[in-house]
Amino acid sequence: MGFRILALVTVVALAGSGLLYFYGSNMLAQAYASLLILSNLYGMIVLVLLLAHGLIKLPIVLWKHTDNRYNLLNSLSKADQVRRAYRTSLMDYHEQISICKTLESQHATSFNRKFFDVLVSEIPETDLEGQKISVLRSIGDLELKKGRVVGEDMIAEVRYKHKQSFFQ
Repeated sequence: MGFRILALVTVVALAGSGLLYFYGSNMLAQAYASLLILSNLYGMIVLVLLLAHGLIKLPIVLWKHTDNRYNLLNSLSKADQVRRAYRTSLMDYHEQISICKTLESQHATSFNRKFFDVLVSEIPETDLEGQKISVLRSIGDLELKKGRVVGEDMIAEVRYKHKQSFFQ
């Protein structure tokens, strides 16, 4: 708060002195030169103030990051949230893989076999932790009946969802 007030007072003082100087002299060249000087002066003041703020803040940041206790507490406070997000993403990934496997096992025909081959070649058997990914008995959201023909568009959509859940 004090920094902002100081900056505002400085800018107002410089602008006021510049306006007084501008009205006091009637020559256009002098007015142009004085405006150029004032703008450069304002730029230098802002630069110095920003650098001073950075130079004050830098040792504090360095001190905090070298403190192992601070780093440990900061990491532990974020760990639970990261683990929950990881578990949610892993469950979504398992669900997408199961949908892909169920589609392949229940709805493969000679028409869509080549598309399923591409899909199956991209599906892993285990996840990153080494757990086996199981096949669902029903697909749920897709609401497909056994024997219904699954087209290229639907397989592409399932493949896109699989990639999206993997890179989430």
